[in-house]
Amino acid sequence: MRNWLSTGLLGSTLKLVKKITIVLLGEIILCGSALAGIDNNASVVQLRVSCIESNATINNCFTSLNTLDSWIQEVRASSNSDPLAVQIGPGTFPGVLRCQGNQHISLLGSGSSNTTLKRSGEGEGFLVVLILKDKCNLNVQDLKIDNIGGLAAVQVQDQNSSTFEILSIWNNVEIISTGYPWLEEHCDPAITHSKHFWKASKLTSLDGGIAGFAKAYVSCAENWFHATEITARREIPGGVPQATALLVFGETHVYGGVIRALSGPGVNLPTPSPYTSGAGPQGLVGVYASGPNAHVHIHGTGIDVLSVESNDVAGVLVEKNAHAHIKDSTFNMSSCGGMSTCSATLGRIADFGGMVRSNYQWENGTEPPNISSLEGADTFVETDCSPMGCQTSGSQPHMLIYSKACKGAGGNWFDIVTRSCR
Repeated sequence: MRNWLSTGLLGSTLKLVKKITIVLLGEIILCGSALAGIDNNASVVQLRVSCIESNATINNCFTSLNTLDSWIQEVRASSNSDPLAVQIGPGTFPGVLRCQGNQHISLLGSGSSNTTLKRSGEGEGFLVVLILKDKCNLNVQDLKIDNIGGLAAVQVQDQNSSTFEILSIWNNVEIISTGYPWLEEHCDPAITHSKHFWKASKLTSLDGGIAGFAKAYVSCAENWFHATEITARREIPGGVPQATALLVFGETHVYGGVIRALSGPGVNLPTPSPYTSGAGPQGLVGVYASGPNAHVHIHGTGIDVLSVESNDVAGVLVEKNAHAHIKDSTFNMSSCGGMSTCSATLGRIADFGGMVRSNYQWENGTEPPNISSLEGADTFVETDCSPMGCQTSGSQPHMLIYSKACKGAGGNWFDIVTRSCR
């Protein structure tokens, strides 16, 4: 069993704060400001800033996310034959919500710019907002989850459970968090039978608080992303040398949308490569896949890896027999803030023992990009070549193919017109 935090910080801290902050349900129910009339068998309840509307009390209405969670866990206990829908009005609702056991819960917001579930900073809410485990069935739409200052906005507690089989669906959801917007702490092959579906959503990881890194989505389950943005953004110098948008240990499909790994001024990171002190690689990396169970398929997606400082970067990094299939997608990669004189290497594909199928043609121009990739996987049309080659000025277009056998000043490019290295 692998812990994604080398110190076990998230799991152990959650257990500690949970013991400290247990609140009796009876005490919660006695708080008249928190609850109106509640039908304990209600199939639809409300979460509102106020349960008073036009001088009338709204029944089945809560004003506290923590109170709602306690009612769901201790009283309501929804199942596949008795699902629960929570209609959430405009406003900000701090606290923690769980989906566990065989619960079937829908969280229906009023728009991702109007409804926010927010880190409370107290108890379990010091680190997380949503906790998923067991055979939870969760549908979330039209809301935002704000976990700035915490560690994992959505934490999947996937340890020691033979019945771990979550199904979740996310539509028009924005998640922003320091550390992890989405984290599965362990990836035991026997308990990774979950599926997650994302549509028109946005996940953003920032460094800061107790998180000295940015990793947007860490999963060993089956994931399907459609028209969704996954971003890791490093802005604070120092800390853990990691910034990766998508970390795949299971099966992941991405269609449309964008995957972004970004680093700002003063953030200096090592060359992308395997890392032994935590989950994922070191350096600035767009997509990472590790292990024989890792299969990532990306089609029609923008992969942006951009560094303000002179950092080597990688669009895709694979290791430990992982598989990646990336077609009909674009790579937007730069270092030194995009300056043409930058000496940093743009690693479109960094292979440390995996299998990558991804051909790519760079935009034509007068100078091929300074990249590293796989043999024959990249092509470039240089437009200012002479009949003798592209080392001298001319007006001919020549097709170049990436070749590691070419090691001269012209870069790793083989000129198919002259049949020699550039």
